[in-house]
Amino acid sequence: QQTKTEQQEIIMVYQKRTSNDSTISTSGKKFKDDLLEKVGGESQFNFLVISFCERIQNDKSLKLFYGGIETSSLVALQKNMILSAILDVSDDEAEAMKGKLMLRHHLMFQQGFRAEHFDKLENHFADAMLDIWLDQDVMNLYTKCFKSLRSIFDDCQDFQVQAALDEDEMVEQIRTSFSSSTLSGELQAAQEAFIKATQPCGF
Repeated sequence: QQTKTEQQEIIMVYQKRTSNDSTISTSGKKFKDDLLEKVGGESQFNFLVISFCERIQNDKSLKLFYGGIETSSLVALQKNMILSAILDVSDDEAEAMKGKLMLRHHLMFQQGFRAEHFDKLENHFADAMLDIWLDQDVMNLYTKCFKSLRSIFDDCQDFQVQAALDEDEMVEQIRTSFSSSTLSGELQAAQEAFIKATQPCGF
């Protein structure tokens, strides 16, 4: 476990590295059960994400799925994933975030990402929470939210097993699994920018 000063230094380094990566804006957003405040604020939350990502990078069994991703992109990806679980947003916004995450992860399923790999992510997230000295009741709330992310991977796997879908068809089906017509202009723009950014390689 790092001291508070060491945590701040690590956070500053990663913030510089991720300054150009697209992450979900938390400005004016509400969090389920005041989870941002309970974790100790945005700085502590950022350290939680960083610690989580470092554990992913050090796990040889996950290297196939995350080894080719730059550290800054991995931090942005996992931060978005966790935020999608803890932000208190409308159903439309939740579906938009879920759709984006499905787009980001579908290639992992082509590489063999399965339930046991998500279990490893859960374990790494639990260990990362220990690094910031969270109370057990707060850990339980975060664990519950993180477990809800399994549905994203389950949905991606459902797309994988559908007969005779090539990669382009799969991306298109995921992309259209939530309706743009129900989103605000800001969310539509974010969705379009995200889709553009993930082509042609998906990461």
